[in-house]
Amino acid sequence: MMNRSRILTVVTVLLIVVGLATAAPNIGRAHGATCPEVSYFGVGGAMDSAGHSISYLYPDDVATTTIVGYSAQMTDSSAYAGAVALYNAITVRHAACPDSRIVLRGYSLGAYVAGDVCDSVTWTTCELIGDPRRPVVNGKGGVLGQAPQIAITAFFGQFTKRPLRGPNSRRTEVCFVNDGVCDAVAVVDVASATTVAYGIQNNHHSYRPRTAGFSDGQDHLLS
Repeated sequence: MMNRSRILTVVTVLLIVVGLATAAPNIGRAHGATCPEVSYFGVGGAMDSAGHSISYLYPDDVATTTIVGYSAQMTDSSAYAGAVALYNAITVRHAACPDSRIVLRGYSLGAYVAGDVCDSVTWTTCELIGDPRRPVVNGKGGVLGQAPQIAITAFFGQFTKRPLRGPNSRRTEVCFVNDGVCDAVAVVDVASATTVAYGIQNNHHSYRPRTAGFSDGQDHLLS
């Protein structure tokens, strides 16, 4: 038979094991409670490294949105750096909160960045406003695919012509009619180039809070 000290030791060990077994689910629940149901990540447009455009367009979700900062310059390298920063941010969140839905939001250059990441990362969805790679609808689409390189350079600077996006049910596109960034005609002559330039200057900045509140994986052309 065990002596009194052995009995006390065994009882103490059992109490510790039982305590750990009952505490483990509580730890899991506490961790889960810190993870939101939806995690929003926003990327601002050109010259908007702080993502003010995202806070402006989605005012109801400011508290649950992580703004991804980048240089926000109209260059290939800046867009690439923004995509890397966004990917790193969502990867960290996904690892910590695997049950949270990851929603990417971007405006203009930020839509370019967020859309590229969304198209590559299957556990995300995205809401893009004024996407320069928006697929063609009724002959009009994103300027980076609709214009030749010489016009893209004239419009934006150090950007390379890109093919327009393919189908993706996880991606929601929002664009104003005649927005020269996302609803551009094919640039083939001076007249079409003038039309696109006018649309960039006058229609690309028409988006207002809550006018882009779509998340259904469809293309929305606003008038």
